[in-house]
Amino acid sequence: MLWCDEGSLTTPSQLLAIDPSTNTSFPLLTSFLGKPIASLNDARQHPLTGDIWFTDAYYGWYQAFRPEPVVPPQVYRFEPLTGVVQAVATDFDQSNGLEFSPDLRTLYVTDTGAQHWSANETRSATIYAFDVVGGKRLANRRVFAYSDFGFPDGIHCDTLGNVWSSMGDGVHVWNEDGVLIGKVVVGGGSNNVAFLPGAVLVFNNQKLWKVDVLVEGRELARDFGLRGGSAGLVRGGTFGSGKNYGGGGGGGGGRW
Repeated sequence: MLWCDEGSLTTPSQLLAIDPSTNTSFPLLTSFLGKPIASLNDARQHPLTGDIWFTDAYYGWYQAFRPEPVVPPQVYRFEPLTGVVQAVATDFDQSNGLEFSPDLRTLYVTDTGAQHWSANETRSATIYAFDVVGGKRLANRRVFAYSDFGFPDGIHCDTLGNVWSSMGDGVHVWNEDGVLIGKVVVGGGSNNVAFLPGAVLVFNNQKLWKVDVLVEGRELARDFGLRGGSAGLVRGGTFGSGKNYGGGGGGGGGRW
């Protein structure tokens, strides 16, 4: 398993490799050019090169469990076999979630700058898209989508190329042209989403929902070969059953 450890005031933020079968872990990366990583946020492994792409943000500092950062919020590419680490994108307010398109030609990055110590809707709540060049560099930065409720956090693609991202009211879904085509609305919003075969898990700080869907996650289906559901796109109506695994009242899980 790959684990993004945000660190503490006394321990570094680090990229960890974890072996659940032996209950052991070891750090893969703790710094960039000798400077400590601020608060490692999200990571994806490229299925062809094996490189690990990750984001760094300031949320450990904002939440008072990390020291003041000494590097900007950026997207990095790490080669585990050589130890090479490169900053591949910068000029974010807060680089957060990241995800590859199904053809691996595009990288999507969420910018959650609207939330620092407190929320400010005049700052970034944007998903950016980049061309992936040669499997190693990024080019042609452009705005892919902007949130109409809260800010985009965790992000995934399905095998059809649709982009799913956690938002202030649940999960929003855009087609590959950046057109909003639907939402999974849940009480209390969402800060992450993950695909299962035939379903998505929707997370927030208090609750977890399992929502049946008719699409497959890019990473789950293409990288790990775990498939479920059908290849058809959900059209109107509902996704299916929405089950609330958290405490308290139920949300609107499953609503499209």
